[in-house]
This record gives sequence, structure tokens and C-alpha cells, in this order.
Amino acid sequence: RDRTCSYLILFIVFFSFGYVFYDNYVSMKNVSNIQEKITQVIEINDSEEIMEDLNENKGEDDKLVVNEDIVSLIQENPQTIGWLKVNNTNIDYPVVQGADNQYYLKHNYYMEEDNNGWVFMDYRNDTELLSDNVIIYAHNRYHSGVMFGTLQNTLRYSWYSNPDNHTISFRTLYEDLEYQIFSIYKISVTTDYMRVLFADDNDRLDFYNMLKDRSIYDFGVTLSGDDKIITLSTCAAEYNRYVVHAVLKNK
Repeated sequence: RDRTCSYLILFIVFFSFGYVFYDNYVSMKNVSNIQEKITQVIEINDSEEIMEDLNENKGEDDKLVVNEDIVSLIQENPQTIGWLKVNNTNIDYPVVQGADNQYYLKHNYYMEEDNNGWVFMDYRNDTELLSDNVIIYAHNRYHSGVMFGTLQNTLRYSWYSNPDNHTISFRTLYEDLEYQIFSIYKISVTTDYMRVLFADDNDRLDFYNMLKDRSIYDFGVTLSGDDKIITLSTCAAEYNRYVVHAVLKNK
């Protein structure tokens, strides 16, 4: 009887490892296939007509659509709003924006049901006006490293002590933005860092300083009340989150 129990335990262990390995392989393969299709679309870059349509009724004070590669992706997914890249991580993806913050938790770039989800911007944000706090989410697919599965790299000394890693690139339809990281941390589940509306510059600066005080590392960045920031957020575990904040450099 003891031997039977031992065999059963071994079978469960091997089956579990096998399932995790297979799930990770499928996860990486699915994302890789999507990335290949996206690359092909950008190389073809058939965006001239779309850009003309998007810019046709723009006023003098409106931002023109200028990034042709991102425009070309609108044919694949009309909810494409930009491209996010974080140095020395696997985060290098087009960003979408749904009508809520739930859809892209269970759907990929091509709007197919997919447990990987996709990288998406908060539905309350606006890239043309450029929100004060642009918030971008994705699943932490830790074992496969896709989506925000490598965001926790930013909490390692070898990563955050390297100045080359301190800039986050976020290219929108309208401009190329660079943000300087000023805070990284792990925190219990909360929504207090997800504010997008502020009463005035003092309120905004108080909020930024709260985020800065949480950081596990002092990046030596000085913030002001009229700054704009970007926030990256993903699950660390069921009751925790990894969060990165960076301030716009080229405002």
C-alpha cells in the first residue's frame, strides 16, 4: 500500500511538471506566432491611406498621427494605441486599449481567447491628450516570460543599478515618448497608484511623492507637479503586485 501511494505521488508530481512545461511551451509559441505576424505587417507598412484618414479632420491644436508602423497595425487591431519597450526585459510589445480593463486579460492581440491576454492601457487613459498617469497592465507569465513575465527583473539590483535600464520607451500614434524610472516596488493589492485625475499640481505632486517614497531604490529623480508619468503594473502573486513608475523626459 505504501509503495502504491509513493507511485501515485510520483505520478502526480511528474504530471504536474509535464503540464506546466507544456503550458509554458504553448504560451511562448502563441505569443511568438503573434509577434511574427505583427513584424510582417510592419514590414509591409501599408499605412498611408489610414494615416490620411486619421489626420483628415485634425484641427490646428490637434496632434497629427505620425508613427507609420503603429498605424499599420490598426488594420490588425483597431484598438492599437502604441508600443512599449523596457530594456533588458522581454517587454517589447504593441499596446492596445479596450473599453474596460477586463477584456485583454483573456484575449490576445488578435482578440482571440487566450490566457496570456495582452499588454493594454487603462481604458481611462488618452494617448492624444496624454494622461497624467498612463497605466499599462499585462499578466505576469513568469515561467514563459511573455507579457509582463519579466517585469520583476526591474526589482533586481543588477537591473536597477544599470542606468541603461532606467528609460522606458512608449511610442504612440502621435509621438515617441521616453520616461525616466523613479520608483519600483512590490506591494499588496491596492488601487491607490492607479489614479488618473488630480485636483491641481499640488495634489498631483503629493501623489508622485507617495509613489517615489515606496521605491526600493533611490533613482535620484526630482518630480514636479506638472509632470506626467507612466505606470506598469502586474501581479506578483494573488495578493501582491509589481509596479514601476517613470516620469516623462521629453515633455
